[in-house]
Amino acid sequence: MKLLAALVAFSFQVAQGRRLQTDTVPTYSAEQCDSWLAAASTFDADASGGISTDEYFAILKSLELVTVATSYAELDFAAKMSFTTIACMCKSLGLGDTCCEGEDAEIPLSVLSTEGDPAVDAYKADLCNVLASVILEEGATLPPVSAPAAVTFDVPGTVPAFDAVEITEDVGSNDVLAQVIKGFGLLSNEVLNTRTIMRRNVRGLRASERKLQMEPVEVTDIPCPAGLIYADEGSPCVNFKFTVVPEEEWTAETTAAYTEDMTTKINAGELYDVVKANYPETLIYGLGNPGKGVFWDGTSPVEPDDVEPVLNTTAAPVPAPVDEPAPEEPKGLSTIAIVFIVLAVIITPIAILVGREKYRQMKEQERLERLRQYEASQASRSVKVAVVADDDEFYDPAENKKSTAGSSLAAMGAAGTAAAIFGNVPSSPEAIEQEVRILVEETKSPKSADELLKAYAGREADLLKNLRKMKALQDKNDAIRAEVADLVEATKSPKSADELLKAYAGREDELLKNLRKMKALQDKKNAIRAEVADLCQKVNSPKTPDELLESYKGREDELVKNLRRLSFKQQSAEEKKAMRTDIIALVEELEIPKSADELLTAYEGRENELLNNLKKMKAKKAEEAKTIAEIKVLVEELAVPKSADEMLASYKGREVVLLNNLKKMSTRKLNNEAIKAEVETLVKELNAPKSAEEMLASYEGREDVLLANLRKLKAKKDTSPKQSASKKATIAEITSLCEELKLPKTASQMLASYEGREEELLTNLQKMKSKKESSTAKNSSNEAIIAEVTSLCDELKPGKSAEELLAAYEGREQELLTHLKKLQSSKRNA
Repeated sequence: MKLLAALVAFSFQVAQGRRLQTDTVPTYSAEQCDSWLAAASTFDADASGGISTDEYFAILKSLELVTVATSYAELDFAAKMSFTTIACMCKSLGLGDTCCEGEDAEIPLSVLSTEGDPAVDAYKADLCNVLASVILEEGATLPPVSAPAAVTFDVPGTVPAFDAVEITEDVGSNDVLAQVIKGFGLLSNEVLNTRTIMRRNVRGLRASERKLQMEPVEVTDIPCPAGLIYADEGSPCVNFKFTVVPEEEWTAETTAAYTEDMTTKINAGELYDVVKANYPETLIYGLGNPGKGVFWDGTSPVEPDDVEPVLNTTAAPVPAPVDEPAPEEPKGLSTIAIVFIVLAVIITPIAILVGREKYRQMKEQERLERLRQYEASQASRSVKVAVVADDDEFYDPAENKKSTAGSSLAAMGAAGTAAAIFGNVPSSPEAIEQEVRILVEETKSPKSADELLKAYAGREADLLKNLRKMKALQDKNDAIRAEVADLVEATKSPKSADELLKAYAGREDELLKNLRKMKALQDKKNAIRAEVADLCQKVNSPKTPDELLESYKGREDELVKNLRRLSFKQQSAEEKKAMRTDIIALVEELEIPKSADELLTAYEGRENELLNNLKKMKAKKAEEAKTIAEIKVLVEELAVPKSADEMLASYKGREVVLLNNLKKMSTRKLNNEAIKAEVETLVKELNAPKSAEEMLASYEGREDVLLANLRKLKAKKDTSPKQSASKKATIAEITSLCEELKLPKTASQMLASYEGREEELLTNLQKMKSKKESSTAKNSSNEAIIAEVTSLCDELKPGKSAEELLAAYEGREQELLTHLKKLQSSKRNA
């Protein structure tokens, strides 16, 4: 991998115009050059014989040189220029001036296996000179031959804890990561100073202390195992992975001794003691397995009584470190963490338990104290109360976490998911209820839609958003499960999809990545096996494909190349002659700068590959000719002010863009012609005072607006006869009502006042008629009541006349009649 770092470093130097430290190429051996080139070929995932843009991006990503871009297309200009700089060396191999252009461009590697070709030898020398200048002069290093085995310390916990992201980002200044690193360095210091096997090595390292380095610590979330002093099994814990850079003076014996001591001390709880001694107020509640710490029961930490620590290490044998230059000391890392962490070992992590509740209580006390101080200072001031909008939301720092496991999968279909979750909530309560019921059914919610709507009464929009989120999460999980199931079936994994998903809970993207790699590797192996079987049959190999593959295990590409050459050599003289004839014809047709003989010499043994490349070039040239011909036709049809040749010169290398633009112009022209034809037809039908040409000139650039207006006029004209008949009926009814109601104004006068509002006038007259009829009926009823009241007064002699009683009960004549009837009844009973 460091080899590719050298390639990348060189290409960036070229892109930035920076010179190397010296003008001479450092001395290197042929074996070194071959090893560098062999390492580069391992990134050729598709076995194409070169490094493509996607493989180049994979290299950058593996080297952690890419943090934002997700593909080669998203790289910045300098990074893309670095690829092109190396890939364009193909021109020296006679592959043409366009060999490093387009999507199929690659940094050629397969050609390096050709021997005796001056062009290839020159290319190989250039490439090795580049690598030597970067690796030997600029200080890049090759990867170690073998990596030391890991020593693991798995220690989880159960209390509410900070997760890995919060610790890495130091949310709320929790200082957990800094404290663990400092404690690790101090404990390493103690180990190095107490073992005599170490002291002799340490004394020899004083001169190079500035070059000792610890890589950035990786923090991950894990479930707590059984047997911890300070936490229950299955509770959330956090792992730390320490990677320390080896120094060449360290031996395997020294490394093993250091590993043993560190393992024992960490699992016995001494790392926790160091951290606690240096940071009494630390938020760390436990370290090591079984380790040491304070047990958290949900209310307060409880110190364990005389806990006897039990060692639980899984230290593996550590091979001797590989000699390599030590990198420079990174800025910002404490000296104690650098000087004494010097060994060829990767320590995979010490799990930690951090009390979030304690942290929150401390922060809450600080907040209350600040609030009291603020209230005291603002006591004499009149403070306006801020009105918070109903849809305001508070900011949760946890919502801004860095990418964790599964983030790549979450990104798939992110646009559609976001639109589904955060799209506009319907304003209609009926629409919200309908969508809620659909989502409840789709998500198989344990509660019914009616129960949820009742619980969220007045907050139906929040319910809808929550159900959308639940649906999006279920869709994401279903997509993950479906892809994992497909990959498990394709790769014939010994474990089922459910078992793998359970084992990789929270790390699904890592699982998918591994399964995809396995699938790609299997596909590549199957393709190689199929080609080897075919080639073995062609060359009549005395060995079977399986025997050859076993002999070339790990070097399958070399086997395929050898079989291809053998197959070509065994071809008949006629076939070779025909192929040579085709190559010569294509070279002449394509006007390649190198002659056919030069190319055949460079591709000796790979003539078939040369022929395929030439055919691709011919196809590409034919496609370009087709594009140019289509452009010329469109330019002539559209009567563009510039000629086709002038436009092609302006768009050199971008002919497809020019063609698309001309097609858009052609489509626009056809649309305008259709609009013009419809406008002319409508103008004739409507007898418009202006001609179609005048109107189109007035509405130039807004022809669609003109067309819409003319269509409206046409629709209005079509409905006019119907409206006329309806209007006549309305006027007739109005005239009849005016005569019937004997209004002071005539029907003509009223129609003139209500011109254009005849329906409104008719409605008013109908109301007046209804009111008059009601009044007439009421008057008739009152006359009957008055007559009956007068008759009863004459009969009963109540002391007042009928006129006086009716005057006293004006508007309540019915009530008066009721009283008189009661009086009449009582007198009869008496």
